Parts: sequence; structure tokens; C-alpha cells
Amino acid sequence: MGVLPVTEVAPARAAIYLQKAQQFQRSAEKMIGTGEEEAAGLLAIHAAISACDSLTVKHPGLRSTSPHHLDVLRLIERLPLGGKEEIKKQLRALLSRKNVVEYGDRLLPRGDAGEMVKIAGRLVAAASR
Repeated sequence: MGVLPVTEVAPARAAIYLQKAQQFQRSAEKMIGTGEEEAAGLLAIHAAISACDSLTVKHPGLRSTSPHHLDVLRLIERLPLGGKEEIKKQLRALLSRKNVVEYGDRLLPRGDAGEMVKIAGRLVAAASR
């Protein structure tokens, strides 16, 4: 593994990433309610990314700048908290759908977006604690 591209961010800035995560999550929940599942899925992914940024900024004071979103897993591994494996598992589950939602030539299977919003909600809740 090469060097992970990161930027140092003052831990106090973690609250900004958390606010973004919460806003994306609320919007994803609204989109599920209106039947706009693709939008909900993408917002759930962004909620999860921002939640993880909040966690890594709060604890080691770093944010991944890698173009590969899964690289943040290496920062999550360093977090001084329990439940890291579950956080990583949930993030992987969401990010595995990112290209389909954002760039794919097919729609999400019915119900997938709702599950994505639930997973993102768990990540946002973890970042909120």
C-alpha cells in the first residue's frame, strides 16, 4: 500500500462534516418519502462519506483526499473507538453502489435505496456520538 493522501484538518472542524452528513441524511429520507430513490441513494452515500470524514477529522485530525473513497478505511482503522469493523462494513456496502447510482445505465432495484438510507443513518449516528 502506498501513502494515503490526506490533509490535516483541525479536529474542531469535525462538526462541519457532521452537519453536512446530517443534512444529506435528512434529504435522503425526504427523497425516499417522495419515491425519488436514485436521489436518495446518492444522498445516502454522501451522508456516509461526510460522516466518516467527521470521524477521522475529530480523532486523528485527518481527512482522506484520495480519489478512491474506500481509502478512508485506512483512516477509520486508526480511530480510537469501538465498532470500527461495523463502520467499515457499512461504508463498503454503500460505496459498492456508488457507480451504479451515479453513473450506471440502470436504476437501483426497488427497496435498495431505503436500505442505503438506513445504513447511512447508522454511520451518521456513529459520527454523532
